[in-house]
Amino acid sequence: MRGQTSSATLKQREPCTHRSPFASPNASSPGSAAGSPWPTAPLGCTRSLTARRGETVGFVGFVPRELDWGNEIELGWLVRRAFWGRGYATEAARALRPLVPGRVISMIRVDNEASAKVACKLAMSLEREVDYYGFRTNVWVSLAAD
Repeated sequence: MRGQTSSATLKQREPCTHRSPFASPNASSPGSAAGSPWPTAPLGCTRSLTARRGETVGFVGFVPRELDWGNEIELGWLVRRAFWGRGYATEAARALRPLVPGRVISMIRVDNEASAKVACKLAMSLEREVDYYGFRTNVWVSLAAD
């Protein structure tokens, strides 16, 4: 079945009520950031991807990043090797992307062709290459949720 897309379900691993460390202290509740350019919910949250058989496929979620050029929100994914090539990462990331309006990045190692393909399928653009903790890493950007 390799290469065939199977439907996965997103299950919440932890409550998505975490506040972004970039949010204004005056923000009244998760999801609002009065005076802050950073959205608060659903940052720091992960969702587990579960196959029909109930196995954990991987995880997807948003993570705030403090980078050399400024604060960013990263959409990241991790899929277990047994489930590679089935479209799980694309399906899950596409489902979560609309939750954060505006600019979102994905930090993908230069040699990770599979994740670069996911970024392309999400209509992300390659912005730059950086050294990230000793690894050549591409910064992929999505400017607006589709």
